[in-house]
Amino acid sequence: MPGAPAEETALIAALEAVTTDLAAEQFGKAMAALSTLRAPVDAFFDRVLVNADDAAVRENRLRLLPPSGPPWTGSPTSPRSPDKRPR
Repeated sequence: MPGAPAEETALIAALEAVTTDLAAEQFGKAMAALSTLRAPVDAFFDRVLVNADDAAVRENRLRLLPPSGPPWTGSPTSPRSPDKRPR
């Protein structure tokens, strides 16, 4: 995403690597890629404001997080997304 913080771009790239390996049924490579996620996830949460004021940016960042989760889960948007919070 143009103008995104480096930590967000790095997390997206790391998640895409896992997704690509899983789609290709390269499970060993996918597990190796998963094992490297700690650093980009930590950096993302340390330096990126997930609940950004810009709604589109916020939605994109929330989609990186469970339960809507990473793309390899195939799960639908979270029922707890910002517009559907329990009251």
